[in-house]
Formats: sequence, C-alpha cells, structure tokens
Amino acid sequence: MRSLLVPILLVLAPTAAFAQLAASPWPMFHHDPQHTGRSPAPGITTPALKWEFQAGDSIAESSPAIGADGAIYFGCTNHRLYALGPTGALRWTYLTRNSLRYSSPAIASDGTVYIGSMDSTFYAINANGTLRWSVRGGSTFRSSPVILPNGDVAVGNGDNKLYRFTGAGAPVWAFTTGGNVRSSPAHGFNGDLYVGSFDFSMYAVTSAGTQHWKATTGNLIDLASATVGPDSTVYFGSSDGFVYAIRAGGAFGWAYTASANVNATPAIAPNGQILAPMGSRVVALNNLGQFQWVFVTRNAVRSSPAVAADGTIYFGSDDSTFYCLNPSGTLRWSWPAGSSIRTAPAIDADGTVYFGTFNGKVIALRDATTAVEPREPMSVLALSAPLPTPSRGITRLQFIAPAGTRARLDVLDLAGRHVATLWDGAGDGLQHLAIWNLIDANGSKVAPGVYLARITAAGRSESRRIVAMW
Repeated sequence: MRSLLVPILLVLAPTAAFAQLAASPWPMFHHDPQHTGRSPAPGITTPALKWEFQAGDSIAESSPAIGADGAIYFGCTNHRLYALGPTGALRWTYLTRNSLRYSSPAIASDGTVYIGSMDSTFYAINANGTLRWSVRGGSTFRSSPVILPNGDVAVGNGDNKLYRFTGAGAPVWAFTTGGNVRSSPAHGFNGDLYVGSFDFSMYAVTSAGTQHWKATTGNLIDLASATVGPDSTVYFGSSDGFVYAIRAGGAFGWAYTASANVNATPAIAPNGQILAPMGSRVVALNNLGQFQWVFVTRNAVRSSPAVAADGTIYFGSDDSTFYCLNPSGTLRWSWPAGSSIRTAPAIDADGTVYFGTFNGKVIALRDATTAVEPREPMSVLALSAPLPTPSRGITRLQFIAPAGTRARLDVLDLAGRHVATLWDGAGDGLQHLAIWNLIDANGSKVAPGVYLARITAAGRSESRRIVAMW
C-alpha cells in the first residue's frame, strides 16, 4: 500500500543536484545497493592490527562505511555518528537525540552521510559533520538506507513503512507494509526495492512506490535484509528458520532449512555461492539452494559476511571473534576482538578490513605482508579490467593517473560517443577506484551492450571493455 509521508520536522539546505552513491571502496551497508557484500579488493593472508579507535559506547549493528576520501563512518549507541580519518583519528561526531545502534551510514558522491536514528529521525549530514537536513518518521529508524541511481534515498521505519526521499529530503512516497520495517532495502536491476517486514513478508516495491510482488514466510523478517543476485534472484532469511530465493518477477525459487533464526544478510561470493549466516553458523549454498559447506562458531552470527575479490570471507560472531575463511569454508585465521561483533565488515581498496564491537571499538586489520609506508606516486597510466563483468548494475575500475597531469576517465559507446564521465581531475600517481552504475550523463539507464572505459592523460590513453546487462 502506498501512502504519503507527512514530515514532522524537515530542515533543508539548498542543493543544485542530487548526488549518487559515492565512488568509494565500501560506501554503504553490505557494499552496494544489491547488498552483495562483495569487494574488488584482495583478501588478507596474515592479519595485523592497523589501528583501533575507542568510541564512547557500544557499536552494535551500525556497520562502518567508507567515504571517497578514505573516511570511516559508523553509528554508536551514545547517540553519535562518528567520522574517522583513514589512520583512525577522530574527525568529528554528530549528536542525535537517541541511539544509532542499528542503522548503518550510506555515503553519497557529494560526501553527504545518510543515517537513521532511534529518535525517529532520518538524517543527512554534510561531509564536515554539519546537518544538511533531517526528517521525522512515525517511529524509530533501524533500517540502513540505500542511495538510488537518481540520488534518491530509501529507508525503512518502525511505523511499518518504506520511505523514499529525494537527495534534498523531499518525500517521494511511503509504502505501507503490515509490520515494522527494520530490514534495509536492496535495489534491484529493474528498479524495484526489496524490503522485509515484521508481517512475515518480503516486498518488491516499484520505483513508483507500488507493490510488484510479495513473498510471505512463516515468521517476521527482522534485521536480515535481502541480497540481489546477478540474475535478479532475491535471497533473504526469516525468523522462521529458512533462507529463501525468490526469482525475478516474484516466482518462488527455493527454501533452505536453516534450523535457526537468520539474523544477518547473505553475501554472494565470486563463485556464485550464497553465504548465509544461520544461528551460530555460516552456510554456503549454490544458486539452486544446495548445501556446499558450513562453518560453525561458538555463538550467534549476526554479522553479515563480506567477501574479497579472491573469495576470502570475513564476519564476526557473538563469541567475540572475527573470522576469516578461505573460499572453501575452512578457517584461514581468526582475531580475538574482546567483545561481540554484530557489524558487517567493510573492506577498503587496499584490503584493510574494518569492523565494530560491542565494547565500542572500531578495529582496522591489514595484511601483515603488506608494507604500511606511504605509497610512492607512479608515473604510469593504468586502468584495470572492470569488476564484475558483465555488469548488471554497478561496475568498478581501478586506475592510476601520473602525478602532475590532468586526467579524465570516460565511458564511451562503440561509436566513440560520450556516455558518462567517471572522474576528471589532477593525477597523483596513486591508485583510485571509480564506480559506474550504468547511468549516462543525462541520468538515464544505458542500453544493454558493450561500452569502453577510457582514461586519458598527457596525450596517452588506456581503455577497457564493459559489458552492460539488465
């Protein structure tokens, strides 16, 4: 059911354009709008502590996100949104009127940080820690927001609604379910939003705010959110002890018996396996719902797994341990955290992993075999192959532009016509990450087909082919 939001409080600052998702290594909960939990960065072979930060209270389910400048953002039960620098130094905090226990931040390309609070307010915070705008909902915001390709933002609320706002905070629509909406909406390749409710159902909501389909389970869907596969299958868990797969269009795919509450969001590994937390276990299933392997911890797993480019798997447990698994499901290493871990890990471009703990720490782990000295600028012009390929919604490219040059990264069609500009600025000889969401310069979805990513600097160019699919 669609309804209109009547905000109790709306504070706005003028804005000329609405910003899309930040081109950063991990800009939101579970990495991307599809909640795949998958990073193009390498996995850690041997862990070493990079730094720790002690917050003022518990860091519960509010998972870290990474800004384009390397800042790390997270919410805390002391009512504050934190911003840290890449070295773990505090930049600023923003004080709300109640706990930021649940909602994870999402970062827009202009640096705006979106997050919901238990004070029933949804916030847009500028990159310098000042308020851009806020809007009141009918109840608490425990859901983590998703930033849509046109710059709109969607988030669930305890008043049974899924809200959609513009990037300026204006209400677009509110879709009403039959229960509390704590899960975080995932964005499908067809524009639908997928969100679970306490009314036992997973909803597909169209871009116009109407119901596309509804899949009903045997119990409530709490913080466990949906994940969208490359074929548009929607994977999610329920408190009824099952993991479900709903095919594109709403047809039932399969249900796997978890025999325990599913308290976190599945991830999708590079080999296509679905990595689903179930009770104290993480279980790998293939896309037909068939068992592949299981890893058992000593307490509940409420941390949504993150996956590196080589298939390395990270997650935390209520047994106060942070785990790293090989793609086969065997233990690679573990890290004693000293407290429960319910946050989803975030993976930086160099492979550094960030996670929060119940005793208020943010822990950054790096690979012990990787030098920590500042990177030396390089004189090469380089552009990586896009990941994933083909792309059904977002593709990522790493690039290097020589220091002292003016560089530009564009997307072209095969006739050489300009489609989009991903980056335009001064080269510094360091590696950067660019993200293309298959949207052209006019804000429209591109047609399926083959495109060229081309970086140019100082009269030189490098190109890579991108296959776009919907």
